[in-house]
Amino acid sequence: MQGKTGDKCVSSGSYHCHQHTGNHKTFNQGDIFPKCDFGGAATHDTTWVEDAPPTT
Repeated sequence: MQGKTGDKCVSSGSYHCHQHTGNHKTFNQGDIFPKCDFGGAATHDTTWVEDAPPTT
């Protein structure tokens, strides 16, 4: 799953910014995806990509 800044999250889980893969945030269904604020830099619109579940 993925969503852009301003979209509603449709699947709860951990997501990362597609440009800053180290920026992980947890979103719940219905949350609005925010702008990325990685590293205290200026914020930017982004696509949030759901993290893959851990493999066993």
